Amino acid sequence: QEVGNRVETQLHFADEAIAASTFRVAQEAVAAMKTTVGAEHDQLRSEIRRLITGQDERTKDASGDEQEEVPLRGMIENVHKSIQQGVATFHQAEQWHQALQSETATLEATQEVLESSKARTEDLTSKLREMDAALQGQSAELKKAQLTIATPTSWQKYLQNLDNILSQGRIKLSLQEEWIEMLHGMEIQPCKPSESAIARWQDEAAAETALSDLAELMLGAFGGVPAIVESHMKAQKGAAGFWQALATSKAQLVVDALRRKGVEAKFLSAAGCYGKDGLDRTCIRIRVGLFPQKVEENQKSPRGKSNGRKR
Repeated sequence: QEVGNRVETQLHFADEAIAASTFRVAQEAVAAMKTTVGAEHDQLRSEIRRLITGQDERTKDASGDEQEEVPLRGMIENVHKSIQQGVATFHQAEQWHQALQSETATLEATQEVLESSKARTEDLTSKLREMDAALQGQSAELKKAQLTIATPTSWQKYLQNLDNILSQGRIKLSLQEEWIEMLHGMEIQPCKPSESAIARWQDEAAAETALSDLAELMLGAFGGVPAIVESHMKAQKGAAGFWQALATSKAQLVVDALRRKGVEAKFLSAAGCYGKDGLDRTCIRIRVGLFPQKVEENQKSPRGKSNGRKR
């Protein structure tokens, strides 16, 4: 804004200087024209007086020799030329006036650009203030998060959270072996190999209650811990591929429920474990990566199923 004010001030001074210069030159031209016309007018008046009084048309120069007087017509022509010179001077003044008008138009255009720049600057300043306010808000959130991270969490708090959930009797936990097993509410509706391998809860209310306990555990004590939801199934009669697909569908059913309850998808994966490829019993077991050194051990087999180790 200060730069804009300086530019506007300089243009204003330039406009005044051009106007003053033009006016001064015009005055000088008028004065010169008056002097020229005045001298010619005096000479013409003297000649007319001479003609009226009947003086001789011949006069003597400084050496005493006679010389022919300039005829009246010639003097009139000289006056006409002087008048033309005056018109030429006026024409030049007109040119200066036009130049002044051009400079004035340039000044007005510059002022318009300046006003547009001011409006844009104000808009950018407003956006900058909004961004600064947003940045300050994010900085405050970041400081709050850093403070939360830096604040040591009591192990007793985790134990209390675990005890509250495990006391419901719907979940079993082994911290040493890093697994969580669902004890109730995970039964699905009977399904035959001739039907689609799509798992559906037998008791949706019981499943919802048990999965709420699991979600609370995953969001609390095990928050941010990667987990593999394994759906184990005892060997059945019929095509193994069907039962394998049904087991995978059941595992995915659990994963979808946990996602709806707020557990981040990037921490969850599903695996179907049928017959000897798993525990060879029907259950839902969630393997959690509590200890980084055991991540490789807890990975799925190349076939996408559990490594088959019974726990």
